[in-house]
Amino acid sequence: MSLLTSIALLFLFPCAPQTISVSVSSTCAKAGEVRLAVYANAKDFAAKREIASVVRASRNGTVELDVSLPAAGTYVLAAFHDLNGNGELDRNMLGIPTEPYGFTKEPVSKWEAPGFEDVASRFEGGKARTELRLKLWREY
Repeated sequence: MSLLTSIALLFLFPCAPQTISVSVSSTCAKAGEVRLAVYANAKDFAAKREIASVVRASRNGTVELDVSLPAAGTYVLAAFHDLNGNGELDRNMLGIPTEPYGFTKEPVSKWEAPGFEDVASRFEGGKARTELRLKLWREY
């Protein structure tokens, strides 16, 4: 591959890190922590292997945070409002989440766990902004 072709590819497919500003709101306006994770592909999403994560204290159910992505692309940003601070998304005996949770793209159904493509969003180059609304399972 020629030097000119390589340079052209760098401009067409930038690999520079990207910062996403995320506004997170929760239907439970309690204290606690908002825990956000970023997944780069379906395999990592299924295995709960995030490429980035951020934990911030929640005040009145809202949090503003920045997340760094390795490059422009398709990612899942998933978050939950950890009301009791135990670091886990609590569930009842049926496996239904009992704390507010959400994604950048709302799942189609609350009756099954979403797949990567169901909740993934595309983030282009440059500084982007997105919102996540964390809701209890019954609110979906």
